[in-house]
Amino acid sequence: DGKTALGETLVNAGLLSRTDLQTALARKMGYALVDLERFPVDPAALALLPLRLAISHRMLPLLRHEGGLIVAVDRPARILKLRQLDGYAKLPIVPALALKAQILVALNRLSGEGWNVNPSERVTFFDTAV
Repeated sequence: DGKTALGETLVNAGLLSRTDLQTALARKMGYALVDLERFPVDPAALALLPLRLAISHRMLPLLRHEGGLIVAVDRPARILKLRQLDGYAKLPIVPALALKAQILVALNRLSGEGWNVNPSERVTFFDTAV
């Protein structure tokens, strides 16, 4: 469509890694960058938002901190949508950026553990979604 962001163009051309792009975006916009392979998710945070909502918004509740709920998202554009979800958590939602692949892996893993959903409701992501 001709409207591809410069960062995405550089990643697609192999001139910039996805991690470096996320780091640059996080710094530019003043958001924390979270490595979900190392960051422990607090089960109490998972209980504050429904699994289906987390999946549909591609977000991962991480922890409660200073009166807010820290939530990982994969791009800044999702942050505006999060503002509408404060009522679900009954806390202000505070965004942090994480890699899309890490969020999808964590949602898949936690959909059968952290949220205690039925096995038939477990989410499976295909390789193309990563």
